[in-house]
Amino acid sequence: MRNPPKSTEAEAGLIGSCLIDENALSFGSDISPDDLSKPSHRAVWKAIKELVARGEVVDILTVSEEMDRLHLTEEAGGKTVLNDLMRATPNSANAEQYSEIIKRTATLRRLLDAATRISEIAYQNPSDADEALNRAESEIYAVARQARRSSFAGMDTLIGEAVSRLDWIRSHRGEARGVGSGIASLDHITGGWQPSDLTILAARPSVGKTAMALNIAQHAAIKEGKRVAVFSLEMSKDQLITRLMAGESGVDIFRIRRGDVEGFDLARIAAAVHRLESARIYIDDSPVASPVDLRSKARRLSADGGLDLIIVDYLQLMMPTRQTKDANRVVETSDISRGLKAMARELNIPVLALSQLSRASENREGGQPRLADLRDSGAIEQDADLVLLLWRPNGQEHGTSEEQIKLSVAKHRNGPTGELDLTFVKATTTFRDAIPN
Repeated sequence: MRNPPKSTEAEAGLIGSCLIDENALSFGSDISPDDLSKPSHRAVWKAIKELVARGEVVDILTVSEEMDRLHLTEEAGGKTVLNDLMRATPNSANAEQYSEIIKRTATLRRLLDAATRISEIAYQNPSDADEALNRAESEIYAVARQARRSSFAGMDTLIGEAVSRLDWIRSHRGEARGVGSGIASLDHITGGWQPSDLTILAARPSVGKTAMALNIAQHAAIKEGKRVAVFSLEMSKDQLITRLMAGESGVDIFRIRRGDVEGFDLARIAAAVHRLESARIYIDDSPVASPVDLRSKARRLSADGGLDLIIVDYLQLMMPTRQTKDANRVVETSDISRGLKAMARELNIPVLALSQLSRASENREGGQPRLADLRDSGAIEQDADLVLLLWRPNGQEHGTSEEQIKLSVAKHRNGPTGELDLTFVKATTTFRDAIPN
């Protein structure tokens, strides 16, 4: 039987270094007792971490007393273990190397443990293979998250980065700093879609949520070369592709659907198809999905070449991660909303989720929706970093070739709010900034 990776010598070296020189503690700041393989070393390290947490001096005497206080002396093998560790470490010069070895072997052991748990999942012969895959992926991602140690950065580093960022912003004034939406007035307010942000785009039916989401995906992929995942729970891949062809070619979507295109229009469609073929837009039109399903698929796509933007159409058609007999739709929507925010944070990718608005706005003067109109749950408003409300002002005729649409940045956790005037071109299902009168 093969032994799991470990280095008791490196563990002893790091502890000995810390007992000799307190400055060596900085190299072990992100090492937990569980990262050490030998029980006696774990016990001593627990005592050291407790002293550090209280801001007390770390030396052979204080660690010995702390081991007594925590009843760890017996587990450590007696107080003589401290002298042994110091004698085995002539100096603290190699503390950083010791810490790197400990972190590497700890990660490898966790990977082996995860592999064992994954084997158990498979041996249980679950009826839902997709759920088994998701559990397996979660095990691997848990190991990866633990391996990504965060570290402090000094003000000199942080200020330097901030100045560089400011210089870039000044030289690219007016451009989106995140993934652009293709709507200049919106990018001016938001700075583009930012990593780990959850954005909600909400509207009543038939106002243009899906059209705007596809415009955003199209701009990000074709104009900016980004990789975009689109989860469409309402419309099929064929319907979305037809919309993309119309939007990119500028040819009337109804004529494309009828096949009534010849000559110059056909050439425009051919050119649009060529651009779309190389666009990195990935569409999943599974009709039923939970946040867990989406996260699993997004993980795979992200691992296979990266991912810059996730679009979900739309939130109310999703299933909660856990379904119970007693749960109501408000509770379920809260679960979905939290799951989408968790996905954005875990993958550090902006998520744009479409949502329905309640009917309340239709009876309001002007037809302008409010945050309270978000359907099913206030948790959507709470979890979102950015909420966009899209509406057609009351009194406007439906079916006109170009409709005036309002877009409100109703919530912006990291910036200003505001109201924008857009034009929706029905024939090509595209949005643009309205031209001022």
